[in-house]
Amino acid sequence: MIIHRLAKKDDLSRILELADRIEEDSSHDLRRNISSHFKWSSSPFRYFLFSHPQHNAVSYLALGDSFLNDTFCCSLDQIAVDKNFSNQGIGLAMLEQVPSLAKEAFGRPFTHVGLYASGSSYTFYEKHGFSLVDPHSPYMGSFYIKKI
Repeated sequence: MIIHRLAKKDDLSRILELADRIEEDSSHDLRRNISSHFKWSSSPFRYFLFSHPQHNAVSYLALGDSFLNDTFCCSLDQIAVDKNFSNQGIGLAMLEQVPSLAKEAFGRPFTHVGLYASGSSYTFYEKHGFSLVDPHSPYMGSFYIKKI
């Protein structure tokens, strides 16, 4: 069983450790972005830490509040799992909780979840109901969306 909680400022160092697993090539920019999110009290991002009963903070995800094509869209900005807990279904369990986490974080339901995917994550998101919207996004990777 995996439990979650909203991250606090004290959690920044652990989140940065986990973030290094996302993309080694851009880890400097990612680390800078995460650090700035934690400094701003009005940041549009909310971070959740997930823990295993015997282990603290094995994964995290970051959600953003977005507006896309006249609908409220929750942006799945980052998701990372500690390499010692890979291939145990934690990422999928986190992904399945996004609708309820978004409501918890922002106080209202969302109609869609959007994300940018790259590399081997394409097939993971497609397998779990996300549809490709823009394969050549000017941002990092291709843009996927799922109605929730």
